Amino acid sequence: MATRVRFDRFYTYAELLETLDAWVDEFPGLLGLESIGQSYEGREIQLATVTNLETGPAEEKPAIFVHAQIHAMEFTGTTAALNLLDRLLHGHGAADERVTHALDTRTFYVVPRVNPDGADAGLADGRFRRSSVRPYPHEEPQDGLHREDVDGDGRLLMMRLRDPNGSWKPHPDDARLLIARRPDDIGGEFFRVFPEGTIQNWDGINVTVAPVLEGLDLNRNWPADWAPEGEQLGAG
Repeated sequence: MATRVRFDRFYTYAELLETLDAWVDEFPGLLGLESIGQSYEGREIQLATVTNLETGPAEEKPAIFVHAQIHAMEFTGTTAALNLLDRLLHGHGAADERVTHALDTRTFYVVPRVNPDGADAGLADGRFRRSSVRPYPHEEPQDGLHREDVDGDGRLLMMRLRDPNGSWKPHPDDARLLIARRPDDIGGEFFRVFPEGTIQNWDGINVTVAPVLEGLDLNRNWPADWAPEGEQLGAG
């Protein structure tokens, strides 16, 4: 049975490997798979090389390089990369003349998931992570509000706190919705609004959002056109 990409869900790392391995078995003359390194948590970063080996080795053909999901929550990037691989592999031969010509004369290098750690973490708990799960620049969580699914509903939303000096008030037609308080609003309920989460070492007065523990941005680690850490956060 042919292995095809599903578009009704995002793939975990294990499911991604299962799909790639199945394609290697199905298309041995078109697809090669190798690890180009390991992630912070030890997952292999897979490179798929796609070309028709009967018309020559991959390294002797003009090539295109595609990579996806540098950032933890960019799951659609992996889906797009898998869709490309799916169309190339299943399109070669009688199915698609253009795909056949492309693989007979070109090579496609595809890394469907650059950041497997961040992706699996995001799929597991839904908490936003910019990129890597590696703690940076601090090894331990800092004081302040840490985003967390407090009520366990699988979503990270916002919290409201009653405060007579708050900047928000309930909508007159639907109290679930908050609207901005006008300068002349003096009666009724008012609220402050914060991201859903818990506060570490609250001083009883101020609520500040703590810096994220995983502050390293893999997208800043290219050799050119990025500023150093002092000018651009997350550069490492």
